Amino acid sequence: MSHPGGAPTLYARPRRRRWPLRLLIALVVLVLLAVAADRVALVVAERLAADAFQHSQNLPRRPSVSIAGFPFLTQFASGDYDNVHVDAAGLVLGHADHPLRLSNLDVHLHDVVVTNRYHDFHARTAQAAARVTYPQLSKTLGTRIRYAGSGRIRASKTVQVFGRSVTASASAVPRASSAHGLTFQDIHVSVVGISLPSEVNQAFDAVFAIPIPLGNLPFGITVQRVETTSTGIVIHLAGSDLSYRRA
Repeated sequence: MSHPGGAPTLYARPRRRRWPLRLLIALVVLVLLAVAADRVALVVAERLAADAFQHSQNLPRRPSVSIAGFPFLTQFASGDYDNVHVDAAGLVLGHADHPLRLSNLDVHLHDVVVTNRYHDFHARTAQAAARVTYPQLSKTLGTRIRYAGSGRIRASKTVQVFGRSVTASASAVPRASSAHGLTFQDIHVSVVGISLPSEVNQAFDAVFAIPIPLGNLPFGITVQRVETTSTGIVIHLAGSDLSYRRA
């Protein structure tokens, strides 16, 4: 269409509305900021919890702590946490002359309530596993220990049999309890696969007759059972109605 003078009329094209796109971008940015804030708060809380557990349980070093669940800030606001995982290393058990170093103590705390700015913790239940490798157990018992299969461990040493020095091996079944510690029972001694009289078992008393106390384990957990694997011994523990307070 033209004006009477013949000049064409130019109509401006309507601008597309950009506000939906801008709103979407703003929402995405807000979500990313919220997630970032949630993750930062989680890292800070896990560090505070690790410090609290180290001091309350007299751990030799700060443990690794992870708090499950997303988002974290909703748990932080309520102080209630479904699961808190604590992995402690550097623990030494037993007597001073027969120390037993753990590879790690893996503790899972359930239904945890945290108060007083991460100074007080209460867990309804806990399950844990203390792991010991055979090299670590060998240092404690003073001779090489290895897996013998069928839930047994084996030690070898030179003994006197009928006036002769022979290399004998003995296998035993590990047992564990909070009251009696880590012990070794049902000892079988043999030389070149031949069973020997029970008197020969006395030669292995220095290896298997020393109980290793387990009563000083942290977190208030107690021994339930022991598992013998191809890589080491796993002591399973549990507890309930557990409270920890940072001094």
